[in-house]
Amino acid sequence: MSSADALSAHKAAFQSSTHTFFTLVTAIANQLHTQAYALETAGIIPAKEHRLQREPNAADLAEMAKFTGGGASANSHVSTDPKASITNSGLGELDVGWLNARASDVGKGMEAEVLGRVRMVLEGMDGEGKEQEKREDADESMQDA
Repeated sequence: MSSADALSAHKAAFQSSTHTFFTLVTAIANQLHTQAYALETAGIIPAKEHRLQREPNAADLAEMAKFTGGGASANSHVSTDPKASITNSGLGELDVGWLNARASDVGKGMEAEVLGRVRMVLEGMDGEGKEQEKREDADESMQDA
């Protein structure tokens, strides 16, 4: 294999991997948006984003003064929103205890689901194995005759 062929093979593998990566990232982002919407609909998290606004400290004012030339105008565009509130460290009405209480239930449910799928696959493989044995027995009986 020449170096040009190896290079084109590496490029193709890279492009394929990159495409797969971004496809998966997009799928994950869509699933996260769906889950967030479900949490908003259930009223667990707020639908509207709340932003915590703070009073500017001395360092902030000094930084703004560099760009505005100092004076009263340095502070004039900074506003605080008294209605902005962050509850439960930004989690809103989400109760972490409720999630923790459900963790074992979800785990057991997923375990049962996975075991069910494995059972179906194994039964499918077992059925194929029995059919193969029947075909081999039939072949043997034809050879004996």
